[in-house]
This record gives sequence, C-alpha cells and structure tokens, in this order.
Amino acid sequence: MEMRAENIKREVARLKSKYKTSDAEELCEAMGIRVSRQPMGCHAGSCKGFFLIHSRCKIAVVNSELEDQVQRVILAHELAHGVLHVDSKIRTFHELSYLDDRDFMEREANIFAAEFLVDDTDLFDTLQSHTDFFSVASSLNVPPELLDFKLRLLEKRDGRFQAPYLAQSDFLRRDISKPLC
Repeated sequence: MEMRAENIKREVARLKSKYKTSDAEELCEAMGIRVSRQPMGCHAGSCKGFFLIHSRCKIAVVNSELEDQVQRVILAHELAHGVLHVDSKIRTFHELSYLDDRDFMEREANIFAAEFLVDDTDLFDTLQSHTDFFSVASSLNVPPELLDFKLRLLEKRDGRFQAPYLAQSDFLRRDISKPLC
C-alpha cells in the first residue's frame, strides 16, 4: 500500500527527532542497518545501490564509484526502503537509474530521500538568498535533480508555492551520475 507524501515527511521528522541526527549514515547505524559501499561500475547501466535483508540483517549497499553527493542521495533512498518497505514481500531493491519513480516503492523512497536531505526551512532560507537554481542546489549540497524533485513535492503540497525551476520531464529516467572512472 502506497504511503502519502505527508506521512513520509512525518516519518522523516520522527526519525530525525528520535535518533537526534540528520545524517543518513548515523541513522542507519542507530537503526542497525549496515552500510556497505562497493564498486559497481560507473557506466550508464551500473547499479547505484540496493537494500536487502539477509538472515534478518538489514544492509544498504551504495555504489562507491559515484560522486559523494550522489552517494548521499542513494544512501538516503536505500534507508527509506529499510524504514518504509521492510515488511514488503520484496526483500531486495535494485536501483539502476537515479531517482526512478516508476513504481510506488521507488517513488516513496525518493520522497523520503528528498525530505531527509532537504529541510524545508533550509530550502526557503536558501531560496531567499540565491536566485539561481543551481546555486541553491550547490548551497544545499544536493544534486539539481533532487532539488527539482523536492520543489515538485512542495508545489503539490502547497499550491501557492511555485517551483522556480522544473527539469525536463524525463530527468527521473536519465543517468545523471558522473562516472569517476
């Protein structure tokens, strides 16, 4: 069953408050989710990350060959699977494209990552001091695609908010990570 974006936002706030951290790696550690960074290639079809449960051990695996900024997003996304989808019959999530939202679990994980990594207050403060979309993304230390996703969430949640930038309609399906090799 699909969770509403507001419920995911509340869950993110609850976890940050309960564990007193805004760092995905620290939160994983506190929740008993092992984080493993493994080289998985740096070509367009390379796996970005996945979440699995093996022998009751939760593991978030992130492609170590991605840029650090993208690894942060992937880890938050995989953490979401560990929080939101642990009771699902599907136990392994394999991510090939970045911010893909073709099924509800991927969309929920993307919402979780956007809410986890981009605080509303920080975003509004940054939007007041920066007029350029890419400067805002840089200042918040998130890829432009994640900022765009967050702005779309805000636009849906509050019809009065008009996102200053909307990416190409296919950006969720494009491979935007810059290979390190």
